[in-house]
Amino acid sequence: MKLKPDDFSAYKLRGEAYYFLQNYQEAIHDWNRALNINPNDTKIHKIGVCVISK
Repeated sequence: MKLKPDDFSAYKLRGEAYYFLQNYQEAIHDWNRALNINPNDTKIHKIGVCVISK
């Protein structure tokens, strides 16, 4: 992340890893960062809906 701070995929994948580790706050933080980089990604929006509905 230090080398490519705007790497959408890195934030999205790390968010997924945090989610599966039940570190939800960090997951949400990374997914928000990914959305700031690429606000049109539908997968991230769907993940957000699932997380909010839990």
